[in-house]
Amino acid sequence: MPSNDGPGQDNLQFDRAVSATGDAATQRDAIVCAACNAPVRTWYYYIEGAPHCAGCKQKAERSSGPVRDWGLTLRATLFGLGAAIAGAIVYYGVIAITNFEIGIVALLIGWMVGRAMRAGASGRGGRRLQFTAAGLTYFAVALAYLPLVMKGASDSAKEALETAALVADSAQETSGAPNAVPESETEAPPFTAANANVNPLFAFAALIAFTFGLPVMVIFATMPSGLISALIIAIGMQQAWKMTGATSLSIAGPFKVGRTRDADNAAAA
Repeated sequence: MPSNDGPGQDNLQFDRAVSATGDAATQRDAIVCAACNAPVRTWYYYIEGAPHCAGCKQKAERSSGPVRDWGLTLRATLFGLGAAIAGAIVYYGVIAITNFEIGIVALLIGWMVGRAMRAGASGRGGRRLQFTAAGLTYFAVALAYLPLVMKGASDSAKEALETAALVADSAQETSGAPNAVPESETEAPPFTAANANVNPLFAFAALIAFTFGLPVMVIFATMPSGLISALIIAIGMQQAWKMTGATSLSIAGPFKVGRTRDADNAAAA
């Protein structure tokens, strides 16, 4: 029987099939999950352009969904409240120093509140957080107005008292009549919540309500320039709203392990 091992003869083997293009394992790189770094054996997904296993895909969907847990909402709100108070201090300082409302500061407040609430919600967002963030940004601007309004009211009251005292002194000098009652007896006792019989809780609630109404009062009291204040507040609230929206992931798949990279990329696109 002639041998096939001579020169010019190909060695033939029939115990293993060999593809003309090589093994499937050498046709493409191994698929590794971008989240857990584990090799994918069957199906995988592209999330934001990176391959993920099925388990990590489910985790990504849960972590990116809108916040509905009240505990997480409360945590995010507390983070946002801290940022709102810090933003109010910055805004008040800018107004007090420059005597101008600078719109970029309101934008900064919205960014601070949005960033803080995102951190408090572990990077998630949603309508619940958006409404809260917009409200906290408005509250921060109102809080910045409060010391300015109180200082203005105090200065106005002081001027009114000084004017009344001057009028009284002038009238006394004109009439020549001595003051029948000693001045010390005409002085009113200092105003406190105790002698006014005011519930401290009610007083605090009234102060919060007054604070929330301040931006509206300032806008209408300073028209038409008050429209600039309204625009500034709207800019800050829009920034906070945008930053706390629910995350939208780009997910493509599922794809079967073993397909060529070009086919997977074309399907993912």
